[in-house]
Amino acid sequence: MVTRTDVIISVSAAFIVVAFIASWILFRDGPEIQSRADESWAEVHEGLWEQGKAIGRFRTSDEYNQVALRVNGQPVRMFEILERRGEFDAGEIAWAEHAKKFPVSEFSKLERERVKRYGTEVKAVAAAIAHYAEYTTAVSEGHEALDYEVFAELNRRRDIYNQSITGELTLVQRDLQYEAYIAEIGVDKFFNEVLPHLIAQQIAIEKWYIDAERGAKTSREQYNIRNEAGSMALHDARVEIVDLSALDGVSLEEVYSYIAEYEASEHLIKPILPPDPIE
Repeated sequence: MVTRTDVIISVSAAFIVVAFIASWILFRDGPEIQSRADESWAEVHEGLWEQGKAIGRFRTSDEYNQVALRVNGQPVRMFEILERRGEFDAGEIAWAEHAKKFPVSEFSKLERERVKRYGTEVKAVAAAIAHYAEYTTAVSEGHEALDYEVFAELNRRRDIYNQSITGELTLVQRDLQYEAYIAEIGVDKFFNEVLPHLIAQQIAIEKWYIDAERGAKTSREQYNIRNEAGSMALHDARVEIVDLSALDGVSLEEVYSYIAEYEASEHLIKPILPPDPIE
C-alpha cells in the first residue's frame, strides 16, 4: 500500500533517511570508523547542502506555485510534488551507496526496479495523492490538530534545528540537506508558515490512524489496520489532474499502475514492530 513505509516521506523528515543510511555506513565497523566520521562527512557537506537548497527552491519559485491536482477537492501545488521528487532522487542515490556494502531486502530491490521504470516523478505524484487522501479523510472524520499540539511539536523541531546550527551536534548527527532546505526558504518563514502547516497535517493523520486501530490487540494488528485504512483512503480518493506539465505529462494511469505494483509486493515488507505488552 503506497502510503506506508517506502513512499510517504514528509518534508520535515525526508532528509533524515539519507543521513541515517550514510551515518550507519560510517559507524558500522566500530570506533576506528567513528574517529574518521566527521572528516568523511565534511567531504560530502557541499553536495548535501546543494541538494537541500535545490529542493527548497521549488517552494520559493513562483513558477511552481500552480495547482497541479486536487485530491478530494484539496489543492496540491506543483512545488509539493517537485519537493517529493527531489527527496526521492536523493534517497535513490543513498540507497545505491548503501546497496554496495550491505544486503538489501527483496521488497527494496523491487521498489528500486519500479522507480527505474516509472521515474521518481510518478512516485512523487503517488506520494502526494496518498498523503492528501489520508489527510482529507482524517479531517472529514473529525480529526484535526489542536493549536497547542502543533505548538509543542513545532518547538521540539525548532530546538533540534537550533542544536544543529549552533554546533551542539556533529556533522554526522546533523541533517545538512534539511538545514539547507530551511536556509533556502528562510528560517522565519519555514518555522512560522511552512512547518506549522505540515505538522498540523501530520497530527490529523496520526489521530485518524490511532482512532482506526482502537481495539487492536497486537502491534501486528495495528500495522495491518493502518495499512488497510490508508489503502482504502487512497483508492476511494477523488483525484483531478489540473496541470502536471512540469512533469512531462505524467498520467494518472501511470500513477495507479505504480501503486498497484507497489501494493502487489507489499507483503514482502518485514516491518520492525514494537513488542506487545505481556498480559
